[in-house]
Amino acid sequence: MLPNHEKVRQRPAATSSSNNDLHKAGMWCIIYTMKTTQPAKNAMRRTNMYFSAPQMEELTAMSASTGLSIAELVRRAVDAYLATARKKKELK
Repeated sequence: MLPNHEKVRQRPAATSSSNNDLHKAGMWCIIYTMKTTQPAKNAMRRTNMYFSAPQMEELTAMSASTGLSIAELVRRAVDAYLATARKKKELK
């Protein structure tokens, strides 16, 4: 776990008119925040992501079984995807 790690806050997507359709569709919003003293190049940045209800259920279950936060699982998945994309690019 990274220093100054804060827990992931999970909540239904906002019910404002712009997000009302996502809320009705069972979409969830994950917000990750982190305070860091790392150099700016490696600093974490906050972002919002929307997951379907089944994706959220699976992420929640995986988080519970691994002990990792959902944010960490998503970061690892993105890292794996980017590494695969880089390898494919190198092969061309």
